[in-house]
Amino acid sequence: MTHDQYTGILHRIRALRKTASNGASTEGEIRNAVRMAQTLMLKHNLSEADLTEAEQVDGPRYTKEQNGKRLSPQTEDESLEEL
Repeated sequence: MTHDQYTGILHRIRALRKTASNGASTEGEIRNAVRMAQTLMLKHNLSEADLTEAEQVDGPRYTKEQNGKRLSPQTEDESLEEL
């Protein structure tokens, strides 16, 4: 599964959950949205943690190399402040 596909699935699950929690949705829409979200989560082996972790990510963080050593994103930020 590509990153774009993974992101699309998470987006779809969130949209279904939003429909399920919308006060304007009918009882049938709520049941269908919950069922479809659960089906997608089972099909793609996703958990609640996967949904919340994805919401907390600002974007991809890449490590850089300095003097032949890889820097973690935090170390990288600190080393840039020294410049």
